[in-house]
Amino acid sequence: MSKIKLTHCSVKKIDGISIKGKSFELNTLKWVLKARSKDPSRLPLQCVLVEDDKGFPRFTCTDGRRLNSAIIEMIIEPGTYDVVLNTAKEVVLSQNEDVKYPNYKQVIPNTEGFKKIKNVCSDLVNLANFRIAKEFGVCVDYKYLADILSLKTSFDVYNEDELMPVVFKDGETMALLMPLRID
Repeated sequence: MSKIKLTHCSVKKIDGISIKGKSFELNTLKWVLKARSKDPSRLPLQCVLVEDDKGFPRFTCTDGRRLNSAIIEMIIEPGTYDVVLNTAKEVVLSQNEDVKYPNYKQVIPNTEGFKKIKNVCSDLVNLANFRIAKEFGVCVDYKYLADILSLKTSFDVYNEDELMPVVFKDGETMALLMPLRID
């Protein structure tokens, strides 16, 4: 486990957990948070879910069109957290016991037997989008694809048909993108 500065703090009289510095953990958490909903009417989707995954915390966010999930090695209790502060150098989370996060796992397909593209690279998002369209016959949102590919140098990508989400996997990091509908 790498060292990360994790402190308890008080922001506007809200007790929370602060993740600071320039670390892989902070960058990964900021990547997960990119998939949070910005819609104020969807309060649970504005939060981040922390679950225990084989002894490590898995952080998950979704806005209904995309989902980012990753194991981040730090000590934090499972639960639903509000994002109190999200700056370039710090993220502050505060546990919110009043919000029930939706069952996101029901939309994650089992990718066994799916078509697969190996090593979709982050350096050429246009080429990655073209490879996905050519192999799977679906288009995905360019901005969301760029966000997903911003974390790692490459992902393996899975899809079965145009109604299924496009799944990006690399180790314990996973993302989903719903395909765009073109009429």
